[in-house]
Amino acid sequence: MPERIRRFDFLMNYNRGDLMMLAAGVVWALYSIIGKKLPVPPITATTCSVFFSLLLWPFAFFYPFPADHISAAGLAGLVYICLFPSILSFLFWNISVQKVGPSHAGVYLNYPWC
Repeated sequence: MPERIRRFDFLMNYNRGDLMMLAAGVVWALYSIIGKKLPVPPITATTCSVFFSLLLWPFAFFYPFPADHISAAGLAGLVYICLFPSILSFLFWNISVQKVGPSHAGVYLNYPWC
């Protein structure tokens, strides 16, 4: 057995992306727990989520992005990803959390459907 595995020498240097993923997991758990307790329909919770994400959209322009290199197919793909998987996945998630609860719905969060 290699010396590294035997000593349980874990990586203790974390970068910003690791911390962002950890924060994303915590925020998603809170979102699911709060979503179960809200007395509103799932479509209302989804609409509020989309609204608050649109409030942050102007800050994306602070990051330099070569918009002149996007083809029509790339733009169509971007619009598709923004509308259908993003919005519908939030809607279906909120419906499932309302029906079965966050702990049972969380089991299927990363289920490989393909």
